[in-house]
Amino acid sequence: MPPDHAAALPPAPRAEAHLRAATRDLARLEQLLDDASRSLLAEFGAAQRELERLPPDHAARQRVLPPLGRAITALQFHDLASQLIAHASLQLEQCAAQWSPSRAGAVEPPTR
Repeated sequence: MPPDHAAALPPAPRAEAHLRAATRDLARLEQLLDDASRSLLAEFGAAQRELERLPPDHAARQRVLPPLGRAITALQFHDLASQLIAHASLQLEQCAAQWSPSRAGAVEPPTR
């Protein structure tokens, strides 16, 4: 929901709208991370394969392969980032559900 429409809503639906918009933004962020990680892995992998074709004692191979391997390993941040995004999205959805007008007057179960 665009911000100008959300501003016209009462506080609870406005909060819900903002929380749901933040959830959608996180989903878009996750897609961007997926796309970038996939592309980087493919390109780094192609470069690594080309370097591995060089003789083992070739200077370029010896200089470039180790940092390239570390860069590929560093891309594993994507897994952790995806987990964090999923957790944040779940929390936002739960908050939005609490603000939902359909929950007006709902009684929360007691916590232990």
